[in-house]
Amino acid sequence: LDIINNGGGIRGLRTYISSIDYRLGGLCSGRMVLFAGRPGSGKTAFIIQLINNMCLDKKKSKLPTVVYSMEMSGEELINRLVSGLLNYPYEKISKGDIPVELHDNFQKAVNYIGNSNLEIVDNLNDIRSISADLRLRKEKQGVKIAILDYLQLIRAPEIRKAGSREEEVGHVGRITKALAKELKIPIVALAQLNREVEKRATKKPQLADLRESGSLEMDADSVTFIFRPKYAGMDKDENGGDISDNLAYLITAKNRHGATGEDEIWCDISCNIFREPSQ
Repeated sequence: LDIINNGGGIRGLRTYISSIDYRLGGLCSGRMVLFAGRPGSGKTAFIIQLINNMCLDKKKSKLPTVVYSMEMSGEELINRLVSGLLNYPYEKISKGDIPVELHDNFQKAVNYIGNSNLEIVDNLNDIRSISADLRLRKEKQGVKIAILDYLQLIRAPEIRKAGSREEEVGHVGRITKALAKELKIPIVALAQLNREVEKRATKKPQLADLRESGSLEMDADSVTFIFRPKYAGMDKDENGGDISDNLAYLITAKNRHGATGEDEIWCDISCNIFREPSQ
């Protein structure tokens, strides 16, 4: 019924990034959706774009969304969201370098985020607390999507005492997948890659590159890598042409419910923007 109602082969929640909606069928309930990359590859910027598309865009969607941020404060995330909304560099916003002509728009964007269906939780970092909080928000606020930034920073103290770091991360992944099924919502999780990808001749990430992966790639319904060739040190393409700073690929290496493959996407990491190349 969801497939018929949504149309276009989109069963889950639309991200309004066509390559993701096409390959994954949207973000479907009960699924753990993993986006991964090396530090600085643009993982958080990509998530900011998803939030802006799915929760903050008046013309697209205003879904109740909760973000659990283990890496950044709520204020930093809000500034990144404003950066994407205003198409203005986050680095300048973080330094207070905002021109006078943008002051009103900046305040309007902050107020708009504050009055939206977005909740940011930056004071929880263990899987038990996050699970309890998300259950409550699902019951009280009707949360439709949860985002974890990022998975390897979430702790499971009961496992860490007796096991390895890899076992702890694997446990967090299993709980995350079980929670998505229990609450019947998609849970989007970010993950770091290890340094092995930087040592290879080919810089495109693989499933084996998931840092402290344990069973992450097994528990996730899909794994999509964010890959920016210029950031990886590639200056020329296979035809000898210059590679743009704005070129990125979304590489879906695992997809339990559809096709794998890679899709080109345009990005401006400084402004937390990802969009289709043709837009």
